[in-house]
Amino acid sequence: MMDRTELRQNRFSLKLSPRLKQLVQKSQKPIPLSMRLIYRLLKFNHRLKLWLTKYLTPVGLSVVLGLLVFGIVGLDIKRSVSYQVFVFLLALLFVSILLSRFVR
Repeated sequence: MMDRTELRQNRFSLKLSPRLKQLVQKSQKPIPLSMRLIYRLLKFNHRLKLWLTKYLTPVGLSVVLGLLVFGIVGLDIKRSVSYQVFVFLLALLFVSILLSRFVR
């Protein structure tokens, strides 16, 4: 008589011919690290895009993109004024997040 684990395995296993089992085992090669990394980056990109479109208006998205651009450009605060724009956009985003809690 079979125990429960064998019954469970037999119930969910597919009835494959020996030739087909051999083909399936050959096709189960490990996925290369680069492909896994690319897949995870694409998945992250998709989730980020969904989150941004769900929670931000087009104007809010432009503020976030402006934060990214001016954050990168304004690294040298002695030679540019872009860090001031960055701080202004950051304050604008912070105030809009605080006020959005009261609107809904």
